[in-house]
Amino acid sequence: MKFHSPYQFIAIKPALKESKTDYQNSEALKNSRYVRHDRWHKEGHSGYIHCTLTTVSPLVVGAEQTAGTESNPGCVSPYKHPDGTLAIPANSLRGMISSIVETLSNSSLRVLASQDDCTYSVRKNPKEDVFKDLGLLYKKEDNFYLYPLKDSYRVGDYTKNNDHDTRFLKHKDTETFQNISANKAAFVYAKTENNHKASQLSHEPDTGKEQGILYIRGKHFFSKKSESFIPWDGMIDESKGIKVTQQVKELANILRLIHNKNDSDQQHPKGYQRDFTDKKSQIVEEGDLLYYKKDSSDNITVLSYSQIWRRPIDGGLYHAIQRSADGDALPWNKERNQLTPAESLFGVVEEDFAEDGARNLASRLQFTDATSTENIELEDPITLKILDSPKPPSPAMYFNAGGETHLAKQDLDLNKHIANGRKHYLPHKETDEKPHWQTNTPKDQPKKSWKQHLNCCPIPTAANFSFKIHFENLSSAELGLLQTALSPSKGRTPFMHRLGLGKPLGLGQITLEIDEIKTIDRVKRYSLEGLQQTRYKNSEEIPTDTSLIDQESHGALLTLYNPDNIKHPICYPFMGEEAYAEDKGFEWFGKNEKQKEKQRQGLTPVKAGEEIPSLKSYKR
Repeated sequence: MKFHSPYQFIAIKPALKESKTDYQNSEALKNSRYVRHDRWHKEGHSGYIHCTLTTVSPLVVGAEQTAGTESNPGCVSPYKHPDGTLAIPANSLRGMISSIVETLSNSSLRVLASQDDCTYSVRKNPKEDVFKDLGLLYKKEDNFYLYPLKDSYRVGDYTKNNDHDTRFLKHKDTETFQNISANKAAFVYAKTENNHKASQLSHEPDTGKEQGILYIRGKHFFSKKSESFIPWDGMIDESKGIKVTQQVKELANILRLIHNKNDSDQQHPKGYQRDFTDKKSQIVEEGDLLYYKKDSSDNITVLSYSQIWRRPIDGGLYHAIQRSADGDALPWNKERNQLTPAESLFGVVEEDFAEDGARNLASRLQFTDATSTENIELEDPITLKILDSPKPPSPAMYFNAGGETHLAKQDLDLNKHIANGRKHYLPHKETDEKPHWQTNTPKDQPKKSWKQHLNCCPIPTAANFSFKIHFENLSSAELGLLQTALSPSKGRTPFMHRLGLGKPLGLGQITLEIDEIKTIDRVKRYSLEGLQQTRYKNSEEIPTDTSLIDQESHGALLTLYNPDNIKHPICYPFMGEEAYAEDKGFEWFGKNEKQKEKQRQGLTPVKAGEEIPSLKSYKR
């Protein structure tokens, strides 16, 4: 069964050279006629645009969101003015329009995760990259060494409730020897058998038992089969130690990477407690138990905290985007010296700046909240389906190799593969069926994932709001770019802007209409004639300048945001024949990874006038 992914991509392209503004320093910016705040240019346009916003599907724009629990969903409170009337916040409108402006003008991706968070890792191939050797890390004269340990022995069986060794492992006094200094774990004693199983564990020495340490994998006992007993007399023979300083640095980078992707410690070993907020802290410490691999010369090539660990993906998202377009496609940073059109309009903040100060720029656009003169009643409370998204890097959805071949995680290399582009959400067709944004799970049914759901009271369909965008000192091309972002199709074809929470589910579909554009004539404003006239005048005589708009990107937007182009259900990947299902969507990605190269599915960027990319479900 075919379906459309809720999100699609428009390819990243370089902005036109003539559309950029030099901003190497404040002196360079003074040479600009328009991108400045200290004076108005005589040909610059200032004034406001008045717009009407109409909801086509229910809309949720929250003021506050409370976290859910295992038994109850979170809750989203609607945004309201102090007088209690419903409104849509200006920053939400600003974000919606700036996204369209960026795409139309091929501007930089102004909102992008930090470079550290855009460095990805994947799990190694369990058929080829399993680690078998284990060692103990120690330090000597500022260098790290690994002391090889004997083979480990299997301990206990969690499937047998009456197993003595299982009860021993669950005992609160039994700790892992994951790190000597951190855990101060005691030695244990066990009888080792030829079948590599250890039994009769105790804390006291006994005849026929061998001294060793326990290696406990993680915190939870359910879904686990056994732990390991590792024979060791407590002594380190330095003549057998192998220098591994460089590999320690690489392992530390992977640990930081995993920590950035996951706030919990579920991917870290039991007893692993390090301070990731301090970049100078030692993420890998003396006393750690580490798996390792050697080359043909017995040199250790890589270290790991588990037998099937992760490897960093070469390149990184920033590098892939830079190769897709140019350095100016990345968010504003100290390496860039030119502003793209969206940055010139909406402003930039340089967070990682040089010693001579930051290059910041305030916006020349000010949005008001969208308000309504109608008495709008919120809809009854509903519980949304889980707003999910595949964990990066998810090559099937976010990256491509060019041509018809879709990438598997193990094949992804961001030194040669590129990002699909800018992310946009498809509009959903109106339907008489039950809304697809509401969960089908009864609230009284036990469910561990309730904390991933949200309760909300949406603004209903056909609700009207109005807002203004005040603009200062825009060029004719910049004003034309802003007008086109507000009304990309100029009413010739349907175009659904997307706003607020639940866009992947079909919420937040709106239409915008430009009611009027008023401008201020700055030259006449302070003349005798100007003092006798009203502040604003109609700007009907201003022709629309489209010189900042990339026609190919514009066409792709018109294709993507037109609900008439939707041919299949819009939903997250699923198995079987039931679209909009709330089952385990990750099964689709697992099945897709196992397909042969030519049969593997993936998204490609939307192109003007062509069919919107679709995917197919897999049989269970």
